[in-house]
Amino acid sequence: MMPRRMDNVQTTVKPATGGPATKGGGRGCVYLALGGVAVAAIVGAVPGLDLKVANWFFDPKAIKPWAGGWEQPWQWLYEYGYTPGWVLAIGAAAALVYSLVRRTWISRRAVLVVIVLATALGPGLLVNGVLKPNWGRPRPAQLEVFGGTESFRGWWQPGGRGAGGSFASGHVSMTAVLISGVLLIPKGRRKTRLAVAAGCVTLTGMVAYARMAQGGHFLSDVLFAVTLTYLVIAGLRRWVKG
Repeated sequence: MMPRRMDNVQTTVKPATGGPATKGGGRGCVYLALGGVAVAAIVGAVPGLDLKVANWFFDPKAIKPWAGGWEQPWQWLYEYGYTPGWVLAIGAAAALVYSLVRRTWISRRAVLVVIVLATALGPGLLVNGVLKPNWGRPRPAQLEVFGGTESFRGWWQPGGRGAGGSFASGHVSMTAVLISGVLLIPKGRRKTRLAVAAGCVTLTGMVAYARMAQGGHFLSDVLFAVTLTYLVIAGLRRWVKG
C-alpha cells in the first residue's frame, strides 16, 4: 500500500505568545516620556523654578554648601547608580553576538538591538556626545548666586561649547536607559514588568536627586535626561522590527 502524498497539506503555525515584548512593548516608555515632556515644559514655564529647587540643597552657612549631596547614599549613587545601565547594555551586546550562533535566541534579537542602540544613541550620542559638550549651561554650583562665577541660563538658552555641562544629566540618562530591560520580560508577565519598571524609575529618581543635591544639575536637566532617553527607547522599539 502506497503512502499518501503530503505535498498539498498546509500546516498552520500559531504565533508564539508570552515571549519577549512585542512591537507595542515601548508604549510605556512613550507615556513616561510624554509625561516628562509635560513636566519639563512646566519647569520651563514657571520662572525661577530651577533656581528655587537648587536652593533647597544649598547651605550658604556650611563650609561645603553642597555637602548634603555627598553624604551616603547619594555619593554611592553618584559613583555607582548608573552601573546597572552599563551592565544591561554590555550584557545585551554579548547576548546579541551569542544569538548569531544560538538560533533559539533569534526571538530576542530585536529587543537586544533596542537596548544596545538605546544606550549608544541616548546617553552616548545625544546626551554626552551632543548636548553636554555643546549646550553650554553652567551647573548650579558654578552660579554666582551659589558662590560661583557664572550667570544662570535656562535650559532653552544654549551658551555655546565649553560654557558648562549641566544640560542634560549623563548620570541620569545612563540610569534611565535601564528601563529598556523591561522589554526582555514576556508581555504576559504584566506584574513582573510593572515591578521592574517601578524599580528602574525609582533608581533613576534617586540618582537624579543625588545630582541635584550635589549642585551638579538643575531639575530641568534631570527631567530632560529621562525624557530624551525614554523617547529614544520608544522610537527604537517602533523602528526595530521583531
